[in-house]
Amino acid sequence: MKFDFSYIWINLIIFLCAYLIGSINLSIILSKYKNKDDIRTKGSGNPGSTNAFRNFGAKFGIIVFLFDFLKSYISIIIVFLFKQFLTIYDSNFNYVLPLIAGLGVMFGHIFPVYFKFKGGKGVASFFGILLAFDFVLFLIGVILFFTILLIGKMVSLSSVISTNLTSLISFIPFFYFWPLGFIHLNTPFYVDSVMLVIGSATIMLTHIPNYFKISDGHESKVNLIKYFKNKKNEKIVSSNHKEIN
Repeated sequence: MKFDFSYIWINLIIFLCAYLIGSINLSIILSKYKNKDDIRTKGSGNPGSTNAFRNFGAKFGIIVFLFDFLKSYISIIIVFLFKQFLTIYDSNFNYVLPLIAGLGVMFGHIFPVYFKFKGGKGVASFFGILLAFDFVLFLIGVILFFTILLIGKMVSLSSVISTNLTSLISFIPFFYFWPLGFIHLNTPFYVDSVMLVIGSATIMLTHIPNYFKISDGHESKVNLIKYFKNKKNEKIVSSNHKEIN
């Protein structure tokens, strides 16, 4: 297989196209046109799913998270299928990297060209990349995130630690040689893990303001157990109210 520098341009084009997709921020769009309010003027001012959840409710936050999550995952799968088709005719297309689409989406989400380069922190998009990388690694990331959240009660801390740990775990060869690691087919060894490291390192940087808040004791906290207990009590009260009526 002979390397052709033209494939650097192909990957760059994929990255730029994915960047434009990632720049579409549903949180800003929905908050402005449906809620008649700008998410960037609420709470932390960050147009990500966490701030959306806190200020516009669980349903709004989940919709935003799924959009940010799926735009990276689906972009990777499309490039993977495109690569598999072209590789039939030219083996040099092995140098096309599907995960670079996810990285492009993530950078677009963080630095959206449509919104003056001020976006979210990239965590949901990173988890979309994780799912494409390997389903088991994705589950490990989810377990790490919620375990750390239950203990530390800080979304920022959970995000930074879980993304960085999973990017390091991804270097275990196991993930490259079993059926669920299909995304790595005909991809240079460990390149995908390096892209995860780039993504997780970027997330570390996007959370710099949170580190200062943590050190000052001003970082927002989430008590998951208390939250679900309150939701359960609200349902009971609502049910009893309906029975009385």
